[in-house]
Amino acid sequence: MSRRMLSILAIAGAMIAAGPAMAQGANQNMQCLMVANVFSSQEKDPQKKQVAIGAAFFYLGRLNEQITPAQLKALILAQSKALTPQTAGPLMNACIKEIGVKQGMMQTAGKELQAAQPAAAAPPKK
Repeated sequence: MSRRMLSILAIAGAMIAAGPAMAQGANQNMQCLMVANVFSSQEKDPQKKQVAIGAAFFYLGRLNEQITPAQLKALILAQSKALTPQTAGPLMNACIKEIGVKQGMMQTAGKELQAAQPAAAAPPKK
């Protein structure tokens, strides 16, 4: 994912009000993937559309690699019942918030690892 996309996701995560708390399991990942696909195809605002596309890729990557086509179909059918026009917005907000949490964890880990590195010695003068 490009730095630009990560920046857009970070901005969106900061701008979106906190959604309902969600335990991230297969069902929630599928719901997020499905709602992100809907928003990525129907959103008119280019920045929000890019956020939805990034979210779709994020949640697509969270699908179990060993899931069979029959299991995938059953999961889609089961989770599609929970998606309504009334739940789509709050669900998308919660999904984006989860991405922001994961991004924050990566940033914190990177800063901690960078701080743990010994200071680089100045290169020898010629």
